[in-house]
Amino acid sequence: MKKWIRWKGLIGFTLAVVVLALFYILFIDSIIRNSIEYAGTRMVGAKVELAEVDFKFSPMGMKLGRLQVTNPDVPMQNIIDIKQIRFNMDSLNILRRKVLINEMRVEGVQFHTARKTSGAIKKAASPKPKPRPATDGKKKETGLAMPDIKIPNVDEIMGREEIKTIGMAEKFKTDSQVSQDRWKKIVHDMPDEKRVDEHKARLDKIKQTNTKDIKALADAIEDLKRLKKDIKSDMSYVDNSRNKISGDLGQLNKDFKALKSSPEDEYRRLTSKYSVTAGSVGNISQLLFGGEAKKYTNMAMGWYKKIEPYMAYVDFSGGKEPQVDRHKGLDIRFKEYNPQPDFLIKVAHASFETDKGRFSGKIMDITGEQDITRKPVSLRFSGNKMKGIGSILLTGSFNHIDPSSKKDQINFTLSQYALNKYRLIDREDMTIYLDKAKSDLKLVASRVNDNIQADFRSHVHSIQYNNTASGNEMAMMFLSSINKTRDFNIYGKLRGTFDNYSTKVSSDLDNRLRANMGEHINRRLAGFRKQLRDKIQQKARQPIDEAEKKLKDLNSMVKNDIAIRKARLTHQYNSVVDEEKRKQKEKKARLKNKAEDKLKNLFNKYK
Repeated sequence: MKKWIRWKGLIGFTLAVVVLALFYILFIDSIIRNSIEYAGTRMVGAKVELAEVDFKFSPMGMKLGRLQVTNPDVPMQNIIDIKQIRFNMDSLNILRRKVLINEMRVEGVQFHTARKTSGAIKKAASPKPKPRPATDGKKKETGLAMPDIKIPNVDEIMGREEIKTIGMAEKFKTDSQVSQDRWKKIVHDMPDEKRVDEHKARLDKIKQTNTKDIKALADAIEDLKRLKKDIKSDMSYVDNSRNKISGDLGQLNKDFKALKSSPEDEYRRLTSKYSVTAGSVGNISQLLFGGEAKKYTNMAMGWYKKIEPYMAYVDFSGGKEPQVDRHKGLDIRFKEYNPQPDFLIKVAHASFETDKGRFSGKIMDITGEQDITRKPVSLRFSGNKMKGIGSILLTGSFNHIDPSSKKDQINFTLSQYALNKYRLIDREDMTIYLDKAKSDLKLVASRVNDNIQADFRSHVHSIQYNNTASGNEMAMMFLSSINKTRDFNIYGKLRGTFDNYSTKVSSDLDNRLRANMGEHINRRLAGFRKQLRDKIQQKARQPIDEAEKKLKDLNSMVKNDIAIRKARLTHQYNSVVDEEKRKQKEKKARLKNKAEDKLKNLFNKYK
């Protein structure tokens, strides 16, 4: 009779199953935990620790307890601390070496929790840095440039400062004398009284013409026309003589205008040099908020660079066909009817625990192969009724479907955020704290390939201060201006690339503070400024008056010289015109009498 059961085979199979079961029970959780810790530590650059792993086959899933990720910059602090992670996997696709998770739950997420032991990891030895110069061990905070308001001594300023008006007046005096000498040469070549006498002599000679001789009268009229033409030419010469000096007169008028305004220019120059202005305090916004903006920007950039490689599949072969060692196999990915990525979390629900309360949300379509899912990674988190926060909303999209055209977008809004005991300035001579305040802020950040940009706006309002100052008058004035401000806006910009970007912080607080401080400074320096203006004008008055007299004298000289010669020539011209009219009249009368005589003789001949 044949045996239905082969006991040796059954016992061997049973032993194999028992061994596998024992291996699963005893070691599978440890293997998974060690793998997660190892991979996470390499990614972060600091210890990643997982308290427990509970792996189940039916349904296939996993529960992770207390995941701690050390802050590589602060080894005694966790940058993130997760209480529990739970998810189930598609068991059929596991056989295809694909991890597909329909839904994941991430609970009790906390930030910046303290560690009991350091999370730093040992790194390869590197050359020792050069020792730094010894210091006194005190950390010095650079603050506002607060020059004191010292009223300068006007007499001392006038004694050591060169007033440019004096030099300008001396130059003007020299230039006007040169122009005057040039005009004298021009006048020397102009038709003078002797020339007018010559015209008069010619006219007198013409007047002596025999009026009974018609031919003599005609010759006299032609002589008068020539004389009139010569006088008119002399008149034109006189008129054109002004053009020869007009360039000098125009430049002198321009120079005098500059000379006359120079005392005020000197006043502005000296008040700017010796007075304190509200602009002396520098970029207030950059000082108050620039450090915080730079810190958070660098932190965000650092983490983005760490996460970014996991957002899209990277083909390390560069498109080249991989080389295969002889006698070894090759993994080939064949075309699939319904392709699935090697790793995908369709939706991950997460809740965050902070000192302000709890906010939660979800991340959709987490995978490194968006070219297969054709969906970008997206997220949305919100929170309401939190401690010291009205509402919070974070949305984002990371589109790496086309690796050659990466487009990421982050939007963050926060309302009614309580700023209690918030430090603006903390120095030995001044402390400025927002004892109570509210802030509404909005951040929009985007990335297109390597280009990044971000715009930030925060409206700080409902401010109550707790400020003290023991510095100079300028510091006290600055503090007084701050205390008058009950709300302000902060603006931030980031532009550039991941490896080369710049940030800029501005605020309407700058202009408000400078305006308030400017009013006080102007009141304090009003007496000094009036005395300085009076001294400058007193010193410049005589040189300017002398220059003005020089200019007036030259203009009068030119005007009079031209007017006198023009008047003489005009009078002579009019006399010639009158004489020409008389000669024309006499000529007509002689011609008429001659015609009448001829007609009378002809009549008598035929009578």
